[in-house]
Amino acid sequence: MAQLFNAILGDEPFSYNQEIYPSEEAPVIIYNPEEAERKIGLMAWGFKTNYSAKLLINARSETIDQKPTFKESFYNRRLLVPFTDYFEWKGPKGNKTKYRFTVKDDQAYAFAGIYNKFNLDNQEGWRFSLITTEPNQKAAEIHNRMPAILTGENLKTWLDPETDSTNLKEILQPYPGQLEYQAVGPQQLNF
Repeated sequence: MAQLFNAILGDEPFSYNQEIYPSEEAPVIIYNPEEAERKIGLMAWGFKTNYSAKLLINARSETIDQKPTFKESFYNRRLLVPFTDYFEWKGPKGNKTKYRFTVKDDQAYAFAGIYNKFNLDNQEGWRFSLITTEPNQKAAEIHNRMPAILTGENLKTWLDPETDSTNLKEILQPYPGQLEYQAVGPQQLNF
């Protein structure tokens, strides 16, 4: 991961699960302008706010620069979330099927995300939220949204603190590359 994203590992060694759920820690990459380097470390998934009992795991690309919860992070605290696969659900309530999406690309890719510090159970900590956008044609077969997936120069652009908001919004588009998906089994969910 460090080689792929030209980053260094943070000070603390870490491990993580193959599949990461909201509230769990995941590897993320931030740019530290004081040290002029990218760093990899763990951060918990989901913004925690006073107005919602649920974690805010996603921010919509269309309104991220307008919503008070996300706006300041969009301008000042962006990160990358490396991944190999991601999951979406489809079907009627109580009988949803889980689908695994895989990016078919030979270059580095990551989700676009933002982060902020929150007080949770009287402990301050950094947390991130993923950015979603309209789905590309393949993702639309299963879900009406998809994570904003960045590749190539867009990885650098997203982390660069000097990138203006117009350029940032322009790269938060449906993934132009190829995706594949497959059902990984019916799941009994109550939502």
